Formats: sequence, structure tokens, C-alpha cells
Amino acid sequence: MQVILNKPIYLGGTDVGRVGHPATVDEMRGRELIKKGYASAPQAESQTPPPPPENTTTPPKATKPPAKK
Repeated sequence: MQVILNKPIYLGGTDVGRVGHPATVDEMRGRELIKKGYASAPQAESQTPPPPPENTTTPPKATKPPAKK
């Protein structure tokens, strides 16, 4: 599991990574770090919804016929 570090993390006596950079940890450790606030889950591109299609042409506005007097 990849996480973005919010605080310096030492795992097994070694520095895992720097703050703001991704680090690879096992699934359980990653969830624990996120829960405690030491790391955050990265935003994957596949999880973000695609942007709505841009509509360059606008439909014509409906007009009322002139009122009869």
C-alpha cells in the first residue's frame, strides 16, 4: 500500500521516507498510519470521476410568439 507521509516515519529502525512523499508499507500498517494521522491515502487518478463533457454549443432559447392585441 502506498501512503503520503504527514510525519517522519521510522519502520524497523530505518527512515521510511520524507514528509510529503509516497512510501510503500503493508496494508495493515498503512491503515494504522492513516488512522493515527501519520499518513494520508494518495488520490489515485482512477478514483476521481472524469470531468463532465464540455458542451460548446448551447441549445437555442425558446421564444414566445408576440402577443396579439
